[in-house]
Amino acid sequence: MAKYEGVFACGHSGNVYVTGKMSERQWKIDRMFEEDCPECKKKKIVEKIKKSFKESEKNGFPKLSGSLKQIQWANSIRMDFYNQWKNEYSWIGEIIKENTEAKFWIDYRNKFKDKDFVLAYHNKMDEEKQKTIKLNNSSIEPKKILHDGIVEIYEEDKCVCLKYKKDKDFIDIVRNKDYQWSQDYKCWYKHLSKYTGKFEDRAAEVGHLLLNSGFIINIEDEEICKNAISGKFGKDMSRRIIPFGDSRIEIVWGVSNSSLYNQAMLINNAKWNGFGAIVVVDESNADKIKEFAKKNNFVIEKNAVTILEKFSI
Repeated sequence: MAKYEGVFACGHSGNVYVTGKMSERQWKIDRMFEEDCPECKKKKIVEKIKKSFKESEKNGFPKLSGSLKQIQWANSIRMDFYNQWKNEYSWIGEIIKENTEAKFWIDYRNKFKDKDFVLAYHNKMDEEKQKTIKLNNSSIEPKKILHDGIVEIYEEDKCVCLKYKKDKDFIDIVRNKDYQWSQDYKCWYKHLSKYTGKFEDRAAEVGHLLLNSGFIINIEDEEICKNAISGKFGKDMSRRIIPFGDSRIEIVWGVSNSSLYNQAMLINNAKWNGFGAIVVVDESNADKIKEFAKKNNFVIEKNAVTILEKFSI
């Protein structure tokens, strides 16, 4: 082992000790002096530890268990993890709240930098949570239970979100109401807009449909639960028939739906406008348009009704 003098990146002079082949030593020396000196490194680590504890307390994170050194190291790792993913995934706090052992964060310190691992871990948490969900005051049983497990219905990021295991009957119901699958969040979701109406209405609607199909549902709102049972909710206007000029009609829906598209294109002279809507140019199709609307739960706007009435048989 040989001693070499030099200036570290922090500006302090000092020594480094290098072993190995002479041909490789200069490369090692250069790399070592590109870093801060040992004292500055220690100071930065101490500052990072103090900062991580302040940020953890500010965010309301649970205290970690373990030895003092483990807790200090793990808390810094946990804050790095949170800061890396907090803007991308709103559920990142769930992983933090569920894992309070310092050893956990130390063991997974490198894996939690990988997006695929983070998503897979969260999905595993959801699967375990789904298995242990119990009936509570927010859960409603249908008259006849035809499916096991409980469908969670909640609001997140201006969306109605549904969590349930993979089930064909469930998927058919929610797809028919224009819900889409999120690979990242592992849930079915529907964006809320001025056309869909409020979360309260859409949650009650999908809850009502699921109850009638034998699913147990869970909604953290007593009033919405009541409306899901009674079937009381505002109309969803995202599927609508609207005027297009003086004598044309436009069929509009919110998300991609090949079934709706294929049915609409069967109407004589229907044309796709490229934005998910079908423009029907032939006024003589009034009755077919009304039949399509009734079959697929489309709302016909008042001005469109006037146009259709002129050309109904």
